[in-house]
Amino acid sequence: MVLRTGGYWEFPKGKQEKGETDGETALRELKEETNLKGELSTEHPISLKYSFSRNGVKVDKQVKFFMCEVGLKSKVSIEKKEVTDYIWLPVEDIEQKATYPQVKEAAREACKRLSV
Repeated sequence: MVLRTGGYWEFPKGKQEKGETDGETALRELKEETNLKGELSTEHPISLKYSFSRNGVKVDKQVKFFMCEVGLKSKVSIEKKEVTDYIWLPVEDIEQKATYPQVKEAAREACKRLSV
């Protein structure tokens, strides 16, 4: 998990660039924010839709989280513009650390998929 400059814990994520698949976006954002290279462990992301208000305007958002494997000896190097810290956690502890409900929901779904 990464700690955003705004003070909230979540997973690496970001906007899709033109021509990228969802999986390519996930791997690029992981690399940009943590310097980790990963391999998607499934083609089926955890897909969540939610709404929030920003400056009095309703924003509808859809996020796709992919489960990913990284090497045990991989070294994290965070991207300081967006991320201030990181933490490795057992999957069953992610829900407690996550700041936002949608990240907690993604953690619960990941636990189900891993039968944890």
